[in-house]
Amino acid sequence: AHRKGARLTKDDHINALVTTLPLVPDSFKSFRVTPEEELECKQAAEAQREEKNAALRTHSNPEEMLHAMRQEITNASPASHIYALGAALLGVSGRRCVEIFNCRSTFDPVDDAPYLTMFTGQAKKRDKPMEAYTIPLLVPYADFHRAFRLFCDLQRAHAERTGKRAPCERSNEEIEGQNRSLRTWLTRCDKEGRRMRPE
Repeated sequence: AHRKGARLTKDDHINALVTTLPLVPDSFKSFRVTPEEELECKQAAEAQREEKNAALRTHSNPEEMLHAMRQEITNASPASHIYALGAALLGVSGRRCVEIFNCRSTFDPVDDAPYLTMFTGQAKKRDKPMEAYTIPLLVPYADFHRAFRLFCDLQRAHAERTGKRAPCERSNEEIEGQNRSLRTWLTRCDKEGRRMRPE
């Protein structure tokens, strides 16, 4: 707990504001959680773990899955299926769903490094100044960049047809909803990773 007279920051105004906040007891030993509350917290944490683990997929033939993703990137066209192309972009870049599907991230070339890209737009850093850093790709940068731009164009075209907002205008919560739809679609694909096209 904050002790009277202690300086938390170098800013006196912030320190004054902090002293007005309700704080935890002076000693955490006086803070008690009932057995029922502790059990409820544990059950909630376990449910979250199970939900997260349920989204994990194991492929018995990763080489074939990688080949399918590379083919999807190389052959990307206006006729490409959005989820198939999106899944391929995720797989060859290792980025999070929101970082690909929001179409706000940038991927710039790296001189003399065809399998690297300078990435900006890390989801967990959105409250901090954008920082660019180099990441590897499993396909040539030129193919990845072309497929990513096409993917964003496909999403915008779909938004115009359906009257929904374009991905760059959506909140992270809306993007997460789309991510759930992507995971649902992936579960309908061949478990061996041989097919990335919809049924």
